[in-house]
Amino acid sequence: MDKSVMLLRAITMFVVIAGLAACSSIDCSLTGKVLCKYYIQTSEGEDSVLEYPLSVTFSRPLADEDTVYINQQENVSSFELPMSHIAESDAFTLTLHINEETTISDKVTITKTNQASFESVECPARYRHTLQDVTYTKNFIDTIIINDTKVSNDASAKNIFIRLNGSN
Repeated sequence: MDKSVMLLRAITMFVVIAGLAACSSIDCSLTGKVLCKYYIQTSEGEDSVLEYPLSVTFSRPLADEDTVYINQQENVSSFELPMSHIAESDAFTLTLHINEETTISDKVTITKTNQASFESVECPARYRHTLQDVTYTKNFIDTIIINDTKVSNDASAKNIFIRLNGSN
């Protein structure tokens, strides 16, 4: 066989293998999820579990409606919430369901900055956030502490500690 034919076949095989190797195996749905992580604590800072079911409702003033994100979840010690990509603050209501007739709620507003991040041309932008400030009512919440200001896809992050009044 002619050396030029063998060289052409070798080059063709190299190009095909290189092309297959260049295909990305990034799963955008797994790498793109960015959630703020909240942890329940006693007023003294000990990890805790809520005695009553928790609901979380996002306030959406531009849409003139609220959105229920967590509905009466039981035994809550932590939870994760998405953050808006554009707004400078996110507002939501935490509601404890004491019984069928009685609830107690606190409103929380988180002020933040948003940074777009591109990790692959195959995936849409992922937004990271830097927490700036938190305001809240104090019906069952004693204190909210920003522990880690960087909200990213780091599964080990503990962004916010919610310390409770008394025994909630």
